[in-house]
Amino acid sequence: MKKQALSVSIKTKKETVIYTVKWKEATGEERQCKSAEPPRPELEDTIEGFYPLLSNFTGIPDANVKWAEIAGANFEYTKSGTATLSLGVAVGIRDVGSYTFKSPEVPVDLEHADINTAETWQEKYSALAKFLHDEIIFYAEGKRAQSTLNFKEEEEADSAVDE
Repeated sequence: MKKQALSVSIKTKKETVIYTVKWKEATGEERQCKSAEPPRPELEDTIEGFYPLLSNFTGIPDANVKWAEIAGANFEYTKSGTATLSLGVAVGIRDVGSYTFKSPEVPVDLEHADINTAETWQEKYSALAKFLHDEIIFYAEGKRAQSTLNFKEEEEADSAVDE
């Protein structure tokens, strides 16, 4: 068994975004990483990819949605190895207000999902779930957004300290 992504949570606390990822090691041990370090852009791009699919859970026409936010996702696995994915969502609806919900657990095919050949919303959901799974594992392994390195500024700062 390889590593399995369990969940991702994105919360803002006092203007700081906190990312929490959970996964299961090949040994079966569950682990968690909580950090303010930004993920690779692909993680947030993948989460954004789920937005067009939200109307499949809410029944709310896209034209009536003022805003939507996905703040997390949870993978569940059966003993046979099949997976489901549910999303934690907040939605603002025109002239109604807002509400939060956990989407239904949708079966996903993490082995054969392909965004390039996906036609139905379920196939797209599976493909995005595969990307999300991989991004959670990347985050857990320390593969995150690279801050811009400016060696010239660093050298100038070092020489100013030496003077």
